[in-house]
Amino acid sequence: MVNLFGPNQYPRKDPYEDLKVQRIEEEKFDKEKKEPALESKPSPKKPYLWAAVTLLFHKLFSFFSKEEAQTPDVYLTLELENLCNLHSYFEKMKENNLSGDMEFLQKFSLLWHKFIEDTFRLKKLSPLYKEIEFFIEEIQSYPEDSDHSFGYYLSEYAGSEWLPYPFLQLFQKLFEEHLQNKDRSHLEKWTSHLKILIDHFKEDAPEDS
Repeated sequence: MVNLFGPNQYPRKDPYEDLKVQRIEEEKFDKEKKEPALESKPSPKKPYLWAAVTLLFHKLFSFFSKEEAQTPDVYLTLELENLCNLHSYFEKMKENNLSGDMEFLQKFSLLWHKFIEDTFRLKKLSPLYKEIEFFIEEIQSYPEDSDHSFGYYLSEYAGSEWLPYPFLQLFQKLFEEHLQNKDRSHLEKWTSHLKILIDHFKEDAPEDS
């Protein structure tokens, strides 16, 4: 074979070599730009998850800080007060149709919300917790054939200036039911249950309450 470059000469450089290298580098850059590495993609769920976890720990810290500042007797006294107030509110519902009294409905929902919170604190402090839990389940399960219960509306709309119409209807329904059958109405059942709980709490609560 004839050596076209001579014995001491190197082959001439490809004049298109630099252009080829540049084109390869550009294609590599474009590909990386279109398909970034997996580890560089931020997870959209992580910020929300972290915020939820942070909020949960904040609530737990606040709750247990308050727990340490109180005593079992204080919670028994608070719960006895809640039960007496609830009994009074249910008694008023037996006497009048209060579905249109927004002030009463707002105060009632706030009272129920406080009652739920104080009851939770009794979980490890009083054997009466189970009895109260049963009463709460009665409210939460009324009425049976409904998307949202009476207890749900009381909890979700605590102190709200606007109350959903189905909630107002439940107040009216309870009143009308009691008018028709006072001895077997839900209001009569609930007030009787509350009276029993109040008597039990008076036995266990501090003497000055």
